[in-house]
Order: sequence, then structure tokens, then C-alpha cells
Amino acid sequence: MAFTDHHKRCMLEMYFRNSEKIDGQWIYSTRNAFEDFRETFPDVIVTFEQFSKKVRRLVDLHRETESVGRKKGSGRPKVRNVENVEAVRQVVEQHPNTSIRHLQQVNLSYTTCQRILKQDLNLHPYRVQLFHELLPNDRPRRQQFCQWFMENLDNNDVVLEKTFFSDEAWFHLSGYVNSQNMRMWSSENPYYYVEEPLRQQKIGVWTAIRYRLEILTPFIETLLDDELTQGYF
Repeated sequence: MAFTDHHKRCMLEMYFRNSEKIDGQWIYSTRNAFEDFRETFPDVIVTFEQFSKKVRRLVDLHRETESVGRKKGSGRPKVRNVENVEAVRQVVEQHPNTSIRHLQQVNLSYTTCQRILKQDLNLHPYRVQLFHELLPNDRPRRQQFCQWFMENLDNNDVVLEKTFFSDEAWFHLSGYVNSQNMRMWSSENPYYYVEEPLRQQKIGVWTAIRYRLEILTPFIETLLDDELTQGYF
């Protein structure tokens, strides 16, 4: 059970208030203090054993420090110190695409490494995205098509009938860039890219859908071997 400083101060006050001096010796009633605490803080769930143990610790701490707070220097040492932050910084600068799990080579936990990267170094994991390279002439051609499509969309249903939205997935037979688990740590978008050969040994799965939610049937069985592996279709 975690108690606030206000709870702790009230515990001590109730403990000392529920006491009496008998034959020159002070007798304290932890049970009465516990009942007062439950009445004052009905929302705090605590057993008598927990309360009694906490009060004994608070009494010892108060006699030593005159406070209910932690002693200076108590508790676990801070892990996110200057040395560890610098160690993580050096690894990331040398290998900006390293993963947090690989970063644990500095003997820090996954959570600590993550906090150092985001809170101390202000870095963000940018995910590599796969794009087709755009040449200088591609942009005006795309703009021209979009303008034509918008002009003909309202007055020509045939445009939609013959318009399909397609996507493809490629299964490479050699190594490839996995955009799902590849990250580049940086404070700003580094616009990092990985060049891959255009023609690789691979098998593609392609599908298309139009506005009537009609999906084209697979045609992969009609493709030749070169078309399957090189993506000529």
C-alpha cells in the first residue's frame, strides 16, 4: 500500500495522540490509531498489520530525521545517470538503426533504454517506408492525371467503372528491407532510405478493387515464370 506524505503525518499524529502515561511510561495504542485512521480516510484500504508495520517505521524514521520523508540518499540508485545516458548516446550515434533490444548491450533494461532515448535524448524511432522513386517528370504527370480525373468524375460514370485501386505484396527470395521492424533513431526525420535493385528474384501477390467493392479474381496461374519472379506484369 502506497501512502502519501499527508497519510504518514496523520498516522504519526494519531499514534501519539492515542497514548497515555502510566507509572511514568508512555503507552501507545496502535489499535486506536488504526481506527481513527480508517474513520478519517475511509477510501484507503489497509489492514491493521499493514498500518502497524508502517507506523513503527515512521516512528523510527521520525526519531532519526524528524521527518516522514525518505532519508537523503535512500532508495535505489538512479539508473538514468549521466554515464548511462552518454553510453546510449554513443551507441545510437554509431548505429542509428539499432533496436532497443540490441541497445541493451550497455547492460540497461529495455524500459530504461526506451526512456533514455525518448526523454533524455529526445529521439524518435522513424520507420523505414517503401516508396517508388519519383523522377522529375513524374510529379507534373501525376498532377495532370488528378486534374483530368476530377474533371471527368462527376459527368462520366464510365471513369469509375474502369478505375481500380490496386496493391501488391512481394515475397523476396533474397534479403529485403523489412519496414515493420527497421527503425532509425533521430531527433528529426532523417529521410533515410535504402536502395534495392529494381529486378530481384521474387514472387508477387497482386489484387485490385473498384468502387463497387468488386475484387478481381487471381490471375497468378496465367503468368509465366519470368513474370512471376521479375514482376513484369
